[in-house]
Amino acid sequence: MDDGNPRIRQANARALEIFEDEKVAAHWIQTPNVSLGNVAPLILLDSDAGLRRVLAELSAIEYGLPI
Repeated sequence: MDDGNPRIRQANARALEIFEDEKVAAHWIQTPNVSLGNVAPLILLDSDAGLRRVLAELSAIEYGLPI
């Protein structure tokens, strides 16, 4: 992963807060997700809109909301 990208850094940090495990967070970021159109969250992090989608998905996971 390109940690030089601020969107990737932000998403990684948020995923780590939620999953509390670096390996689990990294796996989630790199694995296609049905709720995100069956693409990996990492793919969406090339835009601010994609970052918002990824962060919203992480918040839904954190609070147990339907996704």
